[in-house]
Amino acid sequence: MKFLSRSVLAVLLAASAAVLIKPARGEDSKSKPATASATPKPVAKRTGPSAELTKAVAEITKEYTDFAAKPDSGVLRSRSEYFIQNKLTDDTTPEDIIGIIEKSMSSSAPQVAYVKWQLLSGCPSKFEGDQAKRIIAAYRNAPQPFPRFSTDPSIHARLDKMLLGLKPGQEGPINTQVDNEHKRIDPFNDTIIAYRNELYKRLPMNGDSLIARLQDGYIRVRAGIGISAFLKEFESDIRSWTTVGATVSQAQAVLNALRDAATYKGTEVYTAIYYNDKNKTFTWTKPIATFAERPPKTGSPTNIRIEKMLQDYINNPKASEIKFKEK
Repeated sequence: MKFLSRSVLAVLLAASAAVLIKPARGEDSKSKPATASATPKPVAKRTGPSAELTKAVAEITKEYTDFAAKPDSGVLRSRSEYFIQNKLTDDTTPEDIIGIIEKSMSSSAPQVAYVKWQLLSGCPSKFEGDQAKRIIAAYRNAPQPFPRFSTDPSIHARLDKMLLGLKPGQEGPINTQVDNEHKRIDPFNDTIIAYRNELYKRLPMNGDSLIARLQDGYIRVRAGIGISAFLKEFESDIRSWTTVGATVSQAQAVLNALRDAATYKGTEVYTAIYYNDKNKTFTWTKPIATFAERPPKTGSPTNIRIEKMLQDYINNPKASEIKFKEK
């Protein structure tokens, strides 16, 4: 191979240098090759729950499955706290959680209630606007408690027959058997009630949420679940609401719903056999779950006090406004 002559080599070097030299300001640079710009790739929009939320549902479901397998040894959470202990990332929003709460699940009513109860811990303390309306709907459609043992009239008849020919001291085994039947059902209802209470707690206080609460109370009464504490809390809510936030039309609607619920005679629940030593007779202790509470030793029943509070507000709403301003 022949080497290039010095003159030819000089020409090639000069040409290469001319290509590498940056054109001076003001010179035409249109012929400069364009550099490829980095175009950001579009972020794919997530469909369905986040991986974080899917994992949470699986873990909470397992908690309840383990408990259901061994109710005596399994321990469930006593409050809605899963996302307090497992902090949420920005990838999961309350809207994602509401989406799961609104959907039906193929599990048992207590398990569905437990899972959704724990998911609520990742939501705001109070829902507002459209989200509040959706949660009210979820509240109305929440799993319902099972009827407690001995709420059926046919079981009442069977239990009443057990008193015939009974002698003192023989009631113990029967009471143990009845108590075990209650323990078989009541823990599952506790989970359902906890979920229902949590839904209500996160709702704004207005006519719709209060009527939904009354409907919840009616469902409990039909299942034989006592609502004395429920009514006292409801009384406190009504007192706050009629002081600030209520309208006459809403108060009238809540009053009508309360009176309708109070017309239900209640559900008797047989709990234990009681022996009256004085009369030498056996009877069943059977508390009644009802809105129309029996009059206490002093004062008036809670439902009557609530009715009066609502009626007083309807008759004179300005009086509540004056009380609020004074406070």
